[in-house]
Formats: sequence, structure tokens, C-alpha cells
Amino acid sequence: MRALLVVGILLIVLGVVSLFVGIPQRHSSGIKIGGAEIGVQTKTSEHMPLPASIAIILGGVALAALSARPSH
Repeated sequence: MRALLVVGILLIVLGVVSLFVGIPQRHSSGIKIGGAEIGVQTKTSEHMPLPASIAIILGGVALAALSARPSH
């Protein structure tokens, strides 16, 4: 049951962090002509959708609650 509590707390933390921190992404595009190559690399940061973050947090709360339930 202790493992459920740890996983639940990790999910809660990850869910809260996903609300504020974006996921970094890199996009590269370019052309190659003969031996020469010209390219552009852009970096963006996209946030997770709000419903996904909420689902992760609620899943963590559910696991933490399940771990607190006494087993017989």
C-alpha cells in the first residue's frame, strides 16, 4: 500500500507542475542543395491541456486515498 501512496503523490506533483511548466519542443526545417545545407530550428513550449492536468491530479488523489484505506 505504501507504493500506491508514493505513486499518488508523484502524480499529484506532476499534475500541478504540468499546469505551470510547458513541454519544450524543437522543430527543424531546411533545404539541401548539393553540398550546402540551410536550416532553421525553432524552439517552442506548449502547455498540457487543462483537462489532462486535472485528470492526473485527480488520479493521484484517488491513489493516495486508496493507500490510506485500511486493508483487512
